[in-house]
Amino acid sequence: MSVTRSFVFSILFVAFSSICISAQAQSASAPKIVVIDTAVFFNEKLGITKIVSASKTLANELAPKRNSVQQLVARIDALNKEMATFQANASKGIPIDEKTVQSKVDELDRLKREGKYQEDEFNALAQKRQNEIVGPVYSEVLKTLGEYLKSKDYGLVFDASKDQSGILIYASEKYDITKEFITYYNTRPVTAIAPVPR
Repeated sequence: MSVTRSFVFSILFVAFSSICISAQAQSASAPKIVVIDTAVFFNEKLGITKIVSASKTLANELAPKRNSVQQLVARIDALNKEMATFQANASKGIPIDEKTVQSKVDELDRLKREGKYQEDEFNALAQKRQNEIVGPVYSEVLKTLGEYLKSKDYGLVFDASKDQSGILIYASEKYDITKEFITYYNTRPVTAIAPVPR
């Protein structure tokens, strides 16, 4: 057993050593890999001033409409609690006024429809105005970021923000093997693919 273990360890050591030597040999030509967190661009204290300013402008413009939607949601929540109270009372045998309950049910249905409409309207407006107010500023920042990354000769840049979760946002052309792989694949002998049975 110990002979087998030492044999496995010696194989792993040789493999690891060859990987390390190969990595050292390639390190001179390896791309500079860096990380950037684009979510910080929007941080009020640490972010990019133009983006923060545009985001505040958008938030201020949308505030009245957002407050209206929030008030409607609060009214729906209050009515839901009233309905829960009616149901609890009915289950305890406490008499309830059916007309009052029905009017509350009707009002709740109406408010839910109105709330859905207002929420959809708000989301559409928010998206439209974000594209108009923040969009151009953000595009300009990304263009400048691209120029900055090229000037620093970074090979690969990953976005570390939670929204992007490590998505590659920049790759120097010299590290892009897309065309190379397509050429390789397309020049291989064609193999027939079996049809999928029906």
